[in-house]
Amino acid sequence: MEWRYGLLIVLLLVALAGGGVALEFLCIRNTRRRFLAGREMLSDADFCAQVCRDIPTDQFLWLAIRQAMADSIHVPPESLHSEDTLDTLGEMHSFLVGFDFLAVVFCLEKRLQIRISQHEIFPVHSMSREDIERHQMQTATLLGFGRFMVKGLRPMMERKVAEVAPPTIG
Repeated sequence: MEWRYGLLIVLLLVALAGGGVALEFLCIRNTRRRFLAGREMLSDADFCAQVCRDIPTDQFLWLAIRQAMADSIHVPPESLHSEDTLDTLGEMHSFLVGFDFLAVVFCLEKRLQIRISQHEIFPVHSMSREDIERHQMQTATLLGFGRFMVKGLRPMMERKVAEVAPPTIG
């Protein structure tokens, strides 16, 4: 009986000293496990066939976005499908915060070796409230979010290539 009191005291101390964080970690781990259980893995080629039919040259950006998203929620990139919602993916990052846009941006900066300007990728200052709400509805899936990110990243990558390219002699 005495060990039960000790266990109760330890549990109370853990709860008072950040046990909420530990509990959230366990819940996220279980959510991640349920997400991956029985999930069909989607190869990069199949993923690109779904998302970049219009502009095949964007495959590199799409795969970088998929990898950054997977890195930020700690799942294999092959487990992410274009129809996955940001709410579902956000639950594997944090129940309290949800989808962490900045974590994905930081992963993309590292992977693409560019500096991503907040105003270039998400020009909120020039959008009306209705535009922002419509944008949130359109980017509710990985496909919508990816289209939005590719649109913002494409000019940044073109600038990077132009800076690295040797001048032409003519």
